[in-house]
Amino acid sequence: STDDTTRLEKIKVQRLEEDCRRHAEERDRALASVSGLQEQLDKLKGEMDDRHKTDQKLLETNAAELEAVRKTLGARTAEFEELKKDKVAGEEEGKKMELAA
Repeated sequence: STDDTTRLEKIKVQRLEEDCRRHAEERDRALASVSGLQEQLDKLKGEMDDRHKTDQKLLETNAAELEAVRKTLGARTAEFEELKKDKVAGEEEGKKMELAA
């Protein structure tokens, strides 16, 4: 009868409305999850950028310290070579004096 058809149509409409509500809730949860994941990703990216900057500064500092050590080593080596020459010259002068004596 018409009443039965109308009642069945109302039930179908209610079910469709419930399905739509459920799908909308699922969509909202999925969007919230994606948003949360995006926030985590942005936070991790920021942390990685900070670490990269810190590492870069450390590398620059280490490179500057290494260059300073190289310069000091070069200067010390030059001083050592001069002292060695002076010592050899002094020994030769000593031998000359012994021979002359």
